[in-house]
Amino acid sequence: MSGVTIIPVQSRREIRQFIDVPCRLYAGDPNWVPILEMEQKSWFKPSHEFYSHGAAQAFVAMQDDQPVGRIMAIHEKIRAENHGGKLGGLGFFESTDDPDVAKALFDAGEAWLRSRGLSRCRGPISLTENDQYWGLLVHNFSQPYLGMNYNPPYYEKLWLDRGYECTKNMLSFELPLNGTIPDRLIPVAERLKKNGHVTVRTLEMKHIRRDAEFIRQIVNKGFVGVDDHIDVPPEMIDSMVKQLKPIVDPDFVILGFYNGEPASFVLSLPDWHLAFKHVKGKSDPLSLVRLLLYKKKINRLRVSIFGTVPEYRNKGLEAAIFAHGYQLARQKGIVAAEAAWTADDNHLMKAGIEAAGGKHYKTHRWYERDI
Repeated sequence: MSGVTIIPVQSRREIRQFIDVPCRLYAGDPNWVPILEMEQKSWFKPSHEFYSHGAAQAFVAMQDDQPVGRIMAIHEKIRAENHGGKLGGLGFFESTDDPDVAKALFDAGEAWLRSRGLSRCRGPISLTENDQYWGLLVHNFSQPYLGMNYNPPYYEKLWLDRGYECTKNMLSFELPLNGTIPDRLIPVAERLKKNGHVTVRTLEMKHIRRDAEFIRQIVNKGFVGVDDHIDVPPEMIDSMVKQLKPIVDPDFVILGFYNGEPASFVLSLPDWHLAFKHVKGKSDPLSLVRLLLYKKKINRLRVSIFGTVPEYRNKGLEAAIFAHGYQLARQKGIVAAEAAWTADDNHLMKAGIEAAGGKHYKTHRWYERDI
């Protein structure tokens, strides 16, 4: 294997090596954005929410005493049970353009999954739901938005040569923040609000737990059967609130109600990647201060997740929500937005985004194979 050594990550030193791999591989790449070190370190803490229902093992590839690749084998028990108890995953994959390095990483990750009784593997995945650091970027290698994977073009060949096959194309859309389409939505939204059935409002931070519960209900009703969705249990509300509070702008979490019932929502997040890049992914006290000071300069949004309860679709809720969002984005100086992670075969969702003026501009892919 051309001097490639695989090390299971256990010590602080090995966690540091795991974090350093992409820093070495992407040095000089103007489009790469480092994941905040604080977040990467959290992946190895037993207190991470994932470990209440899963297990994982990270590996680092060493060559000439230097870290040249990394991978994490992931066993999410709920998702595995939805696939006959046999599905595991690989994530956070990084490698030099060397088949021997990639093979050693895949060998280690797949062997760990097999040791847990798993016989099929999906990737790239992560420790969170599938809108965060999932998929391999295969089209348009520009700077990613918050939570979206970025990688060199040669990664796809490494996965295909291993025998993985594409099982899902996930699309990202650019959203216009000016022009005729957003302008047409506004009078439609105003008419809907006047009829008394549809009401729209933004997240209320004083009642964030209540609003998080509304979102949980909409997600569980609206995402049944969509892209291997797993229901969000009530006990995850506190975790949701904890994750949202530091990064959310309440003006961009918009809820829609039909006759007073929670029926639709969109959760958009400031593109903190702009700030992460500014501090080079560091999370020491000084870097965190610089990160917070940079917040006011963030002028991009990622539309992270949106959905509508099936019985309330085609009642104009989406138009009312997007119109409200467009108006607020303009007022707050947002110049670009992305609606990401929409499955190519989710025709209803694609139609809604395109009706709002969205244009497909990026593609990520999932891959699977028997192991």
